[in-house]
Order: sequence, then structure tokens, then C-alpha cells
Amino acid sequence: MVSINRLNEADADYDPTLGESARGPEALNEVQKHLNETVEYASQYLSAKADAIKLSIRTAGMWAALGVLGGLAAAAFVIYSAILLLSGITNGLALALEGRLWAAQLIVGAVVLVVFFGAIYFAMNKFVSAARLSTERKYEQRQAQQRVRFGTNARERAERA
Repeated sequence: MVSINRLNEADADYDPTLGESARGPEALNEVQKHLNETVEYASQYLSAKADAIKLSIRTAGMWAALGVLGGLAAAAFVIYSAILLLSGITNGLALALEGRLWAAQLIVGAVVLVVFFGAIYFAMNKFVSAARLSTERKYEQRQAQQRVRFGTNARERAERA
């Protein structure tokens, strides 16, 4: 049991500069106040993080739009340069053909189309052959691994069957 002397000693040791702990309903109000403060700080932190993410997305979108515009400008520049080049070639060929502009336009147009489709044809053949070669190498390596592991491979086994 606690004696009165013991309580008096505790009161004598009390330092008001350390703050007094609230008791009862005051303690609950104090806890509620700190909880509300913590919730507000957490809400502010989450809001700031969400705003930072939004800003990053907005900035990335602006850079993407700028990249698209730059790409379009570069494409327009290349196209216009090609038009000027082909127009100059056509006009020079027309002079060589004694003013027959229509003939020069036909010749230049045909040559451009043949070169364009020829380049596409050769590029596609190179792409397809490279893909085929890569696939063949893949399966040759796999069959070599099968030979090492099992003493035979799937093709040899199929040929014996």
C-alpha cells in the first residue's frame, strides 16, 4: 500500500518544466489532438508525393510531345529536301530532253520507285534470312546439348524411328 509520505515525496520530486501528464478525459483529448496532427502530417506527405508523381508524368508528357514535334519537323525537312532534289534532277533531265518535262518526270518517278522498292526487297530478304539463320543456330545448339546430355538428339532419334 502507498503511504502518504510516499505520495508527498513524489510531489516533491515533481518538476513542472517536464510537463504534466494529462489524466482522464484530458488525456483522451490530448491523444486525439496528437492523432489528428499525425493524420494531417501524413496526409500532407502523401499529397506532396502524389503531386510529385503528377509533375513527373506531366513533365514526361511534355518531353514526349516535344519529341513528337521534333520528329515531325525532321521528317518534314527530309521530305522537303527530297522534293527539292528530285525536282532539280527532273528539271535538269528535262533540259537534256529538249524541254520535255513530262518525260523527265516519268523517268525520275520510275527510277525513284524502282530504287525504293528494290531497297525494301533487299532489306526484307536480309531480315528474313538473318531470322532464319538465328533460328537454325538456336536449334543446332540445342541438338548439340541433347547429344552431350543423352548421347543422341531429337533429329537423330526421329530418323531411327
